[in-house]
Amino acid sequence: MRRLNAELDDGMPVLVTSRTTAWRSTVECSDVLTGAEVLELLPLDFAEAKSYLERTARPLRGPSDRRTTVWTPVLDSLQEDARSPAARALLRILTNPLMVALARTVYGDVSRDPQELLDDPRFETTAGIEEHLLDAFVPAAFGDGDADSRWRTADAVRWLTWLARELERRGTKRLAWWELYLSVPRALRLAAPALLAQALTFVWPSPSCSPASAATSSSPTTSRRWQRTWSAT
Repeated sequence: MRRLNAELDDGMPVLVTSRTTAWRSTVECSDVLTGAEVLELLPLDFAEAKSYLERTARPLRGPSDRRTTVWTPVLDSLQEDARSPAARALLRILTNPLMVALARTVYGDVSRDPQELLDDPRFETTAGIEEHLLDAFVPAAFGDGDADSRWRTADAVRWLTWLARELERRGTKRLAWWELYLSVPRALRLAAPALLAQALTFVWPSPSCSPASAATSSSPTTSRRWQRTWSAT
C-alpha cells in the first residue's frame, strides 16, 4: 500500500479490488490508499434482487397484457412460500451479487426457464445452484458462436478450463497475464532463446549468400559476368 501511495501520480486513476478481510488486515499493518473511495459489496435483499432480475430480463406479455418475464413466476413463488429446500437455497443465492449477475446472464432470454431452479432436485442446495450457474455462464455469454464471433463457445470453455487447472496446479487463485509464461515447461523456457536463434539462422540470409560473395567464389567467367552486371546497374 505504501508503494502504491509513493509511486502513483495524484491524477492517475486506479482500481483496487480485494476481499474485505484481506483489505482490513492490509490497512491495519501498513497504510490506507490515499484519497481513495472505499466501496464494499453487501448482501442483496430479496426486493433488490427481484427488481434487478425483472428489470433486465426480456419482457413477455402476461395475462391482461401485464408485463412479465421468465423470472416473474419464480420470484412470485418465492415471495409467497419459501419453505422448500430449493426455495431456501435460491433465496440465499439471490443475496449474492455475483450469483444474481450470473443468473441474469444464464436466464437472460426465453431459451431457458429459471423455474427449473425450484423444480429440479439438483438445486436443493446453494452449492448445486452455484455449480449450475457457473457451468452455464460461459455458453450463455458466448451464445451460439456465429460467424461474427471471435470465439466459439467450445473454444472458450476449453481455454478457461485450462486456465483454471493451471491456477490449481500452481496453488493460486490469482490470474495475472504477465505470469502466464510460467505455464510453459521450464526446459522449454530455457531452450526457447536458442531455438529462436537457430531458426533465425535458417531464415536470415548469411553474408556468404550475397551476390558479391557469390561472384568471388565462382569461376572467373562467372565473376566477370557479375562484374558487368553490377557495373551496368
